[in-house]
Amino acid sequence: MERTRVVVEEVGLREGLQSHAVLLSLERKIELVELFLAAGLRHIQLGSFVNPKKVPQMAGVEDLFRHYRDRQDAVFSALVLNRRGFDRALDCGVRALHVSLSASATHQRENAGRSIVESLTELCAVVREARQAGMRVKGGVQAAFGCYLEGPVAADQVIRIASALAEAGAAEVNLADTAGFARPGEIQEVIGAVRKALPAVKLSLHLHNTLGMAPASVTAALNLGVTRFDGAAAGLGGCPFMQGAEGNIATEDLVFLLQSLGLARDLDIARLCVAAARARELFGAAGGGKLGAHFPRLAALGLVR
Repeated sequence: MERTRVVVEEVGLREGLQSHAVLLSLERKIELVELFLAAGLRHIQLGSFVNPKKVPQMAGVEDLFRHYRDRQDAVFSALVLNRRGFDRALDCGVRALHVSLSASATHQRENAGRSIVESLTELCAVVREARQAGMRVKGGVQAAFGCYLEGPVAADQVIRIASALAEAGAAEVNLADTAGFARPGEIQEVIGAVRKALPAVKLSLHLHNTLGMAPASVTAALNLGVTRFDGAAAGLGGCPFMQGAEGNIATEDLVFLLQSLGLARDLDIARLCVAAARARELFGAAGGGKLGAHFPRLAALGLVR
């Protein structure tokens, strides 16, 4: 029996595509999504509505959303960084929107071509319009735990952005460790500060595993009551504008950790490992996941189901 319900959102398709040169066909993208669904995942980020000249891997993302437009048993989300992306998402029937900007001024300029103030003003207006259109909206704060370009990021800056997004109507705030610098101490500090400022706002966590600290950070966040986490199949991902950052915590590793605590029992570890293996093949990348290589032996020993 689970002591609480944990939500795992699969972001590997978007993270993997933005971080590797491979261009996947619509059919191969659908293949991956179907593997995620077969493993029990019901929150899946299909892609981002960004400039295809800068991120050509995201060209044609509208077709993927249209393919899953009528499916009601899962939440398919889209990432947008500006109004133009929002308009494209709205046109193809996106129902779950993730707006995001960086707490690092330098990273924000590199990633979105605008200042924090410019993007925050625009995205708060997007949040309000998205809510009026009936969308689920999540607000994201990138580089919430530090930045390769600037170093430490002040908790006050994270709170300012999170507060504005929440006030605009975002039902959830996602704190992203874009660089992968977070350790349990930073998790406690930043989440504690955000919780104090925004006690009623639902928080989620997006962890990159650059320094191998993501699993420990998940445990620290669980102890603080966070129950929503992003993961990427095979640990693929990174940020094109944060050189040095590695991929996200692998979804299969994340679920392996959660299930050891009696959580996320609705997800199928074996099928997650199959999905991760296929993701590695399609992206031509090793990724950072650990469980996949050891799963057959662990399963034979009865250590995983």
